[in-house]
Amino acid sequence: MPWRQAWIEPDVPHSSKRPRLDAEAPLTREERIQRRAYEVWISEIMLQQTRVETVREYWKAWMEKWPTLEALANASVDDVLAVWRGLGYYGRARRIHEAAQKVMTDPHLRGQLPANAQELMEHIPGVGPYTAGAISSIVFGHAVPILDGNVARVLCRQTGLYSDPRAKSTNDLLWHMARMLVESVAPHERSDVPGRWNQGLMELGSTLCTPTRPGCDTCPIKPTCLTYAEGRMYEGDLAQSEEKDMEDLCTWCAPIPDPADDSTDVETTSPKKKKSLQQMTLTGKKAAPPKKSQGLDLCTKYTQLFPMRIAKQPPRNETRLVCIIRATSFDGVDLAEPLYMISQRPDQGLLAKLWEFPTDILPIPYDEELDDSTCMDRTHDFVASLRPPPPMRTSADQGPAAVNAPVTLRPTNVRRLGRVRHEFSHLHWHMHVVLAEVDALSPRESNRRDKTLAASAFPSSYVQPIEWALADGVEAASMGTGLQRCWSLLTRSV
Repeated sequence: MPWRQAWIEPDVPHSSKRPRLDAEAPLTREERIQRRAYEVWISEIMLQQTRVETVREYWKAWMEKWPTLEALANASVDDVLAVWRGLGYYGRARRIHEAAQKVMTDPHLRGQLPANAQELMEHIPGVGPYTAGAISSIVFGHAVPILDGNVARVLCRQTGLYSDPRAKSTNDLLWHMARMLVESVAPHERSDVPGRWNQGLMELGSTLCTPTRPGCDTCPIKPTCLTYAEGRMYEGDLAQSEEKDMEDLCTWCAPIPDPADDSTDVETTSPKKKKSLQQMTLTGKKAAPPKKSQGLDLCTKYTQLFPMRIAKQPPRNETRLVCIIRATSFDGVDLAEPLYMISQRPDQGLLAKLWEFPTDILPIPYDEELDDSTCMDRTHDFVASLRPPPPMRTSADQGPAAVNAPVTLRPTNVRRLGRVRHEFSHLHWHMHVVLAEVDALSPRESNRRDKTLAASAFPSSYVQPIEWALADGVEAASMGTGLQRCWSLLTRSV
């Protein structure tokens, strides 16, 4: 991974024998540490809910374009979103850009990322405990913990913790365990040990202690893994096992599903619905004789139950009418080139500040077919309800009020292009894509030609900022992957 580099000791001066990272002059030790902090910060944000192999090329492209935090701060948000395009969760890119600008302008920060995890969380937008811990330990050598899904899985299996991962008490306990461990292996001065330890825990969870089919046989911490020991005990005859006193019962753990139950799905285990077996090393109860099971051995099945998994809520489905609106004339005068209408999403929420084509939410089930008649009628009404700016500036002799007065759109041809399905973690978009060719009419011209166009009866609530762009401008606009696929339906059909 290109963001993995050797730790830079804070008290060792920069050596002239090291390769120069700047064409004009070698970086000072502090500058090199800050650059490493910037590189780790970007990698950690990109890696959130994204595969390493996907992030690798994005990270390289990012660093080539903005090798320093100052360069990023001077970039435009549109450029940042354009480079981020395809990674998803675009709020991450906006927060990185906002944070870079704050670091460069805040007199408290003076152009540098803090070394302390608490200060990182307090002063850098979008940096939480995990990212702060990664930067502080990997770059600055502080003994602070990190906790991601991989680390949580390792800790749950090591300690046999089976409790609701949504509970604050569970999260606090895991953070406490991670802190105890990193402080015990690096109790003294700053060093590379905390960073290597934290990265080692993540690597262990991603390569061996995986959600399914964990590599327990080759795991280096198998001797201390309570879950593995319990799984082996479950496989054997527990009739002779030592019983524990009732006061030793675990107060953290919920009843554990029976790993021999083939109906147990480790990806969607819901403890309330599954046959349960109490934690055998603590309850003082003798377990039943081992059961036969096909496929994976019972020890592996038992290990896969940890950490507890809660069934996810199904995503919401939304049916959308995506209108690619193409203007070819204005007040009867042909435009030199066709213009396309694009609108910018709100500053907050899903795909914030990204561009899209005007979209109408349809009140029909996503799996219901949209017939041509309904599609055409809905498109005509929706397009006619929009009040965009003129696709070209009107004549100055028409008066200041008329120069940028909203125009009326007269659909001349509507054609269905196809359907696009785009999935977010919590929402699925089912998009019916249409091309609507329109004539744009100024208010005076629309009233003169057709008074019915001046006031559409369609109850449009579409208030997003609208602009006109050439085809090249649409290509360059920062759009989500789903909307890019909608545009591709048109470009492929030409």
